[in-house]
Amino acid sequence: MPEEVKAADKLAVIEWAVLPDRRGAGIGRRLLDELLAGRREQWATLTVVPAADARAIYDRWGWRHVASTRPGRMPGMAVMSLELPGSTEQERIPEPG
Repeated sequence: MPEEVKAADKLAVIEWAVLPDRRGAGIGRRLLDELLAGRREQWATLTVVPAADARAIYDRWGWRHVASTRPGRMPGMAVMSLELPGSTEQERIPEPG
């Protein structure tokens, strides 16, 4: 993971899914945009199964693959990050220390 992402405050997006019969209507994008709007963190991160359809969607939405992980007995996951444009230097959460 790039040092600028490691060192910064981040929002972790966990367990994000849209029901299969609702996919393709823009619901996921609108919900994710709403979640990320106005965040003070500089970065958002998430993990996704590399072969999942969602991986290509995140690529199109500007997320970038920054690492891979294999937690415990789970399958390998792609770690992705997105720089949040609403964050400015004055608004970011101060780093400890």
